[in-house]
Amino acid sequence: MPAPSAPSPASAAAPGAPEIPSAGPAAERPRGRALSAAIAALLTLTAVSALFESFSGLHDASVVSVAALLGASVVGLPRMGARERLLLTVSLAVGAWVALTVPDAGGAIYEALDRAAFLAAFMLLLAVLRDGAQSSADVETCGAWLTRQPPARRYGAIATGSHVLFLLINIGTLSLLAPLIRAGIRDSRAAGDDPEVVAAKERRQHSAQIRGWACAIIWAPTTVTQAVLAAMFPQADTRIVLAGGIGWAVLVLLAGMGEDRLRFRGLSRRMAARGATARRAPLPAPREALAGIAVVCLGLGGVALGVSLWAGVGVVTALMLGAPLLTLVWIYCQGLSKGRSAPDALYETARRGRRIVTRTTPESAPEAYTLAFAGFIGAMAATLVPPGVLGETAAAIPAWALLMIPPLVMCIGVQFALTPMLFAVFFGQALASAPLPVDPALMVLSLGGGWCLAMTCSPFGAGALVLSRATGLSAAKLTWGWNLPYTGLAALLLAGWLALLNELV
Repeated sequence: MPAPSAPSPASAAAPGAPEIPSAGPAAERPRGRALSAAIAALLTLTAVSALFESFSGLHDASVVSVAALLGASVVGLPRMGARERLLLTVSLAVGAWVALTVPDAGGAIYEALDRAAFLAAFMLLLAVLRDGAQSSADVETCGAWLTRQPPARRYGAIATGSHVLFLLINIGTLSLLAPLIRAGIRDSRAAGDDPEVVAAKERRQHSAQIRGWACAIIWAPTTVTQAVLAAMFPQADTRIVLAGGIGWAVLVLLAGMGEDRLRFRGLSRRMAARGATARRAPLPAPREALAGIAVVCLGLGGVALGVSLWAGVGVVTALMLGAPLLTLVWIYCQGLSKGRSAPDALYETARRGRRIVTRTTPESAPEAYTLAFAGFIGAMAATLVPPGVLGETAAAIPAWALLMIPPLVMCIGVQFALTPMLFAVFFGQALASAPLPVDPALMVLSLGGGWCLAMTCSPFGAGALVLSRATGLSAAKLTWGWNLPYTGLAALLLAGWLALLNELV
């Protein structure tokens, strides 16, 4: 794929999310509630219909999901932020362009709308995992433990923790850990730590947070990236995508740790010489909380794999069904762990389920709109390219160049506030049916890797915007100021890794 006060750890709304209306005249509040209810109903219908279509293949379900998304876009217009309105305007313009210039444009437009509805459904259904995480004592305990590690282990702990938590709460990971990191920085400042130490802690921990979070995008099956690319390249071997993505993520995490130590290698010695650092003792490892998080992660993977094998659908589609089911079970188990009886825990789960539909769904609307509109724009832009042009070009250039051009284009495009989704869909649709000189799984890794790089090199990326909102730091400082050299290093590693995989696959 724009320093307000920091939200609570429970906050995970995307940039541009509608604010909860303040108390106003009695005549206004019912209208606001009615608008939220209409948005919730239409987006829920979009998600349910798209999910039903994915499992059944019924065309009528596709029609319902597309109609519901269009209705939600019209009804939700008053609640859209500037970004969503801009993307909607571009969507209408490019759709009109295709309708006027492309023969038999109706089919292409409907197919793009169907994909947009699927992307919105994916975001809405996966977002419910945040509801389980926000009330989980295990998640909060693990977050506090990660941020209280000794300096030598802190980068690795936060980067790895952000990476793993991404599987459960996606962009909510940034909003969860940021307040914990800020609290530690405030404590350090209050304890009289040297200003250089405080500044270094702030930079190192927030950089580790966004880096670890971003590099999960290339492989994590709970990301919208994998939903998009799996649909674009259905012939891609999931095992290669998972193994290749995890391999690069490990390389990048290690490289980031090395860059962090190299950059701050003299700080500890200088502070020790001054006697200027007051350190807090690290928290003991919360074994029960870590085990609880591991059970949830394994449960999510197990449910997705089971549904995939049972229904004969892709893992991404299976996750769309598995995530809400797992979230409800998670909430029920949380109730039991708090000493509630089984009936009371079941009642609380039902109450929270209703809240997910009525509150979480409209709160997730900005993310759903952004993905849907960007996906539509990318598909329409690919339709405007004459058939075979990109395929012929791709066949004429070296494999290493073909694999690195999309990431570079993404990194340039996001500097102008263009979402990586737009480029992923454009390249995916334009190249998916072409005879490529590389394995389709490597194209998935190329596009996914470019999406990762875009998150740390542009202040307009979703991760930088959310972290800026949660910390009060400038998004430009978080990316251009602190992470451009790291992004360049990660890009070089991506180029070398893809070149190696191209020789092995």
